[in-house]
This record gives sequence, C-alpha cells and structure tokens, in this order.
Amino acid sequence: MNSVITRRRSFGEFLATVGTIMMEANPHRRLAGIARSLLGFGTFLTFILTPRDALFFSSESAPHGAVCEGSFSRVGLYCALAPNWTLSYVFTFIILIAVMSGVLPGIVSWIHFWFQWSFASQSPIVDGGDHIAQALALIFILFHFGDTRLTHWHNHPPNKPLPVFRLSLWWAAIILFMVQGFVVYFHAAVGKFVVPEWLNGTGVWYWISDPTFGPPSFIATPLLWIFGLPYLGQFATYLVLIVEFVLGIGCLFRSQFKKILFIIGIILHTGFAITFGLWSFLISMAALLIMHLLYFDHVKKDRSPTTSPSKRE
Repeated sequence: MNSVITRRRSFGEFLATVGTIMMEANPHRRLAGIARSLLGFGTFLTFILTPRDALFFSSESAPHGAVCEGSFSRVGLYCALAPNWTLSYVFTFIILIAVMSGVLPGIVSWIHFWFQWSFASQSPIVDGGDHIAQALALIFILFHFGDTRLTHWHNHPPNKPLPVFRLSLWWAAIILFMVQGFVVYFHAAVGKFVVPEWLNGTGVWYWISDPTFGPPSFIATPLLWIFGLPYLGQFATYLVLIVEFVLGIGCLFRSQFKKILFIIGIILHTGFAITFGLWSFLISMAALLIMHLLYFDHVKKDRSPTTSPSKRE
C-alpha cells in the first residue's frame, strides 16, 4: 500500500515539475532562430546552385515549368506568377532572406510556409529536404504565433509575461517538432525493413552502385571497394538502420546523450550529402535535429517566469 502511495506521490511530483517547467520556461530562444535560418538557407542554396530550367523544367503537363494542378495551385507563388520567372525569383529571394535574417518571425513564418508549400507542390523535382522544410515551416507558424519580436535572434524578455494561451501554443509546437523527428526517423528505419537490399545487408552498396542516384565515379569507386569487403557492407547497412531508429526515439533520452545523438545525426547526413549530393536535405535535417533533440533541454535549463498570476486566470 505504501509503495502505491509513494508511486502516486512521485508521479504527482513529476507532473508538478513538468507543469512548472512549462509555465516558467523562457520561450523563443536563439537556438530556434538558428534552426529556422537553416531552413531558409537550405532552400536558398537550392535556388542559387540549381538552374531554373532544372528546378522548373517544361513538360506537356507543365508547359511553363511549374506544376499547376489542383484547385489550390493558383494561390501558389510559381503558378500565380507563371510564366514571369524574374518576378517569381525576386519574391523567392526576398522571402528566403527574410527567413534567414529572422526579421518579424510572427508575420514572416506564415509567408515562409506559403512559400515552402508553393515550392514543394509546384516544382517537379523536390527532394525529401524540401518536404521536411515545408513541415517544419508549418510548425514554426504555431511556434511564432503572436510573436512581436523584431527578429528571432532576440530572446524573449524575461520580465514580459506570456498569456497561457500563447504559451500553450508554443509548447504544442515544441512537442510537434519532436513528434516530427520521431516520425521521420522511425519511418526511415522501419520503412527499410520491407526492402530486400536493406534486410540482407546490401542496402548501402546497392545505393552507391546505382547509376541514377549514386555518387560520381571518383567517390563511388573507393566506396564500392570498401563496402564490398566481407561484412563491412552489412555492418554499414545495419548501422544506418540502428542510427535512424535511435535518432527517432532520441527525444526521450537524457540531455547529454541527446547531444551525442545530434552529432551522430549530423555526421550521418553529412555522409549522405557528400556521397549522394543531398546538401539541402542535410541542412533541413540539421534544423529538425536541433528542434527534435536539443531545444526542449535548452529551454528547460534556462527557465524564467513567463506568466503572471493575472494571465493564468
């Protein structure tokens, strides 16, 4: 009986601690600004380094280059302005520079999501990083709802309390960031279980040797030799699956282990970027890893009152 009472008391103390953290955590730290600027920078690099004819190539279904199918396509940036690509790119760079600079996050976060949705739905050749950027941009709307700061580089004033409603939205966004990280990495790991090449341990070798998606020969040749050695290819393949799975549940671990996982995740995606050219994907995933693994502990250890008694009623 005493053990039951002790457990209930411990659980009650745990809930009280969580509640205190939620009410006293200082929102909108610069670390979130870094993640958000990375999102803008990744897409910025895509537009800078990729010719327009490659990002929006003409076809029978998309004569102007932008895919304008569906009832909502005309509200997208590239379909609304097609075929005026000069004006489309002017708006593109204005929006991305605003995101990277962090100016007026409470307003620009809405525009950023609209832009990312336009690009992800209207470019014929988006990759996983662009879809990740779109999902994170949507969550950042919730994160910055009602945010009146001049830029996202300014920490929220500790003497300026937030209403419980806004604080609740802010915490909901933090939880959604962690859920997003879990879904992305869990699906990346478990989804490979039904692919024969990943089950038999040849997945890494297979993708490196793929003539369409594989790396250039000066990278592929030494890697194919290395991963063709006995057991090394299998080890690398299963290690990727294990790392992706652990990254997915990484938000549940202690702070120090999360930092180690963050470094491992960056190394993993840097390897993907060097091997397969997934640089925008690396940058988007770095932003996700920051919000998935680091941000909760960052605000938890730096608490200051953000609500006043009058605001809590």
